[in-house]
Amino acid sequence: MRQPLRFRWPEERSEAIVLRVRARKKIAIVILLAIVVGGFGFFMLRPREPVYKGRTASAWLNRLVRGDSAAQDAIQKLGDEAVPALVAGLKRREDSWERLGIRVWRHLPKYVQDRVPSPIRAEELNLAVLQAMAWLSPEVKHAVMQAVVPALLAEIRNIKSPRRDVLLGLYLKELHPEADLVMPDLGAFLRDRDGQVREMAAFMIIDYRKQAKPALASLIETVNDPDRQTRLFVIWTLGLIGAEAKAAVPMLESCLEDKEVRIDAAFALWRIDRQTNVALRILPEAILSNGDAAYELGKLGPAAMEVVPALINATAQSENNVRFCACDALWKIDPKQVPIIVGALTELLKDPRSGSYHLELAAQLLEKIGPAADNALPALFPLLKRPETEVRTAAAKALKAIDPGAAAKVGAK
Repeated sequence: MRQPLRFRWPEERSEAIVLRVRARKKIAIVILLAIVVGGFGFFMLRPREPVYKGRTASAWLNRLVRGDSAAQDAIQKLGDEAVPALVAGLKRREDSWERLGIRVWRHLPKYVQDRVPSPIRAEELNLAVLQAMAWLSPEVKHAVMQAVVPALLAEIRNIKSPRRDVLLGLYLKELHPEADLVMPDLGAFLRDRDGQVREMAAFMIIDYRKQAKPALASLIETVNDPDRQTRLFVIWTLGLIGAEAKAAVPMLESCLEDKEVRIDAAFALWRIDRQTNVALRILPEAILSNGDAAYELGKLGPAAMEVVPALINATAQSENNVRFCACDALWKIDPKQVPIIVGALTELLKDPRSGSYHLELAAQLLEKIGPAADNALPALFPLLKRPETEVRTAAAKALKAIDPGAAAKVGAK
């Protein structure tokens, strides 16, 4: 039978409430002590970060993000002790808490924002580590690579990962890991169902040139990719692999009728299989717009005599790369065109838009031509006063090769 409810006097009820409150207080104190002890234990047992001038490696990375000029020196001084912080910085990804913190900061009053720095975003920290990789020692860089590259590759393989193309085309490409570490995966990414991932894989693989040979089967398959830019990247890579990419020749020959990539396919075929007829038939189409076309035709030497008229036209172009490469090719194909070559190079030297790179190349070509380039002397003299050492050196050598007496008068060394 159910027991009848017993009436409690107010004093009894008050005593019961007090007992419950005391029990709850004891539980709260136990929980609080557990949190304190756990936190203290975590603080004591956590891996200790190296410190330089009172700041940890992570703190210096944060200061690098904020533009502190002393951060670079600090991270370099920390050396291999900074590796864990660098790895953690590159692996960090934005989460909901970070997004919340940024939103909260943006809604703070201006006077608070002036005193409380904005939260550092994961992407900012990632890019700071990539920036640091450029000036770290080879040993530190290698240690970071060994830890980060496998994790990055696993993240890119996961089709649910956000921004897979960015991780591949920016982060991994900027790290430029050794070919053995990435080539199998790059070959697989060229077959990925995501077009942007395929494009970034094709973009990255260019850097490996001949080392991309292990991915040759994937490269050949991707020549027919629906995206033009991806096809171009792949064709360039095949050309850079060179003769070892001979298996790609039939596929490249099929691209010669594709107006979007025919010039690049002709370049690749020349580099792989030395198809002179293809080069002479197609590359002249690009002479006026692409300096590489003239450069490659110049490698044919006198066998490319039929393209001389097109090259002469290209020497009159205002774009310096086209103009110089046309002159260089003419010199290799038909040295009798010296007057035209020297005249074009003289105009290049006088052009105020000419940068140091093309000035140096033009002077070097004039040095090869020698005394027959005496009309270029007035344009060479001002180069001796240029701030760039390479340009001054090239100009001095050209002057001595063309007219030793004139060079001695102006003190060319």
